[in-house]
Amino acid sequence: MTHVLDAEGRIKTYPGAIALDTLADYARGSVITGAAAWSAYDAKTDGAVLVGDGTDILSTINPTIAGTVTAADFFLPDGGTIGIDGNELLTFNAAGTAVFSGVGSVQVPDGAWVGADAACSWVFDSTNGDVTTLDKVGVGTTVPAVGDVNVDVEIADSSSIAALSINCYDDGAAESRLYFRKSDTDTIGTLAQTDDGDWLGFQVWQGVNSSLAWGEGAYILAIQRGAAGAVYVETDLFLTTYSNTGNNANQLVLDGGTGNVGINVAEPLAKCHIDQATNNAAIPVLALDQADVSEGFINFIGTAAESAVGPISTFTGGNAVLGFVRAEINGVQRWLAFYGDPTE
Repeated sequence: MTHVLDAEGRIKTYPGAIALDTLADYARGSVITGAAAWSAYDAKTDGAVLVGDGTDILSTINPTIAGTVTAADFFLPDGGTIGIDGNELLTFNAAGTAVFSGVGSVQVPDGAWVGADAACSWVFDSTNGDVTTLDKVGVGTTVPAVGDVNVDVEIADSSSIAALSINCYDDGAAESRLYFRKSDTDTIGTLAQTDDGDWLGFQVWQGVNSSLAWGEGAYILAIQRGAAGAVYVETDLFLTTYSNTGNNANQLVLDGGTGNVGINVAEPLAKCHIDQATNNAAIPVLALDQADVSEGFINFIGTAAESAVGPISTFTGGNAVLGFVRAEINGVQRWLAFYGDPTE
């Protein structure tokens, strides 16, 4: 075994004898551990920390990390990068910001998360390629909320249009979709049958009122009616706007059970049911404005027969006048007579 003091003032130990004229080939200014042959440590590893077989784990130029780093902190200088030379993935600056270069990709294992903590983060699932968040998401805002309403996603913009675009590009039968869903349980991911009266979806439009708070201006509400079926769920749809003093209840109602349409009535009793429920509104229930002088106001379509059974009778005789109904013609009130069943 040979002990040598080299030209840099280092003591080196060699198994057996070694020629002194080979010392210039060895690494200078380096910390070296391991049992590899000294010939593995040549001048190209100057200023390095070397382990094992001479792998450079921390040289002063283009450092390469090998093995395991167990230190609590790992520091990079301003402008330092992580990645392959010429294809750096991340660049760090003095402000503590890591800038993604857009070249290559960052891969995380199944179940890994990115965020302040595991309860408030983005979670990655390699099974379906899913990325989910366990907390709220803000686009253009750091505090996602709508007044005092709990929201999971908020899109905010200043001096521009805040928009959500759902685009589908497909030459087949696919389309863009937006789902509002309700399950009658508090457990996420579990399906429980919904019940009569459950709100299945609620879409609201708001503005800022004179009290400088968000105030409702209109909404569309879907409410289940009756028990859920084996495939479908009977649902009524309500479209409602607001005046300055309150909402116009049952302004437009689509009855899911009957297919009827109601205006100002919650349960329309005809295909189109209009209810003027205010006794002093001073307006007619229905106004028909016909600008085409070649057409009538109403077209009655049905089966005509010489009887009083069908909706249209060709009988020309009739019983006595049974009464009158009030109508307006060009804003002037008139009385229209109605008769009993027609006769031949």
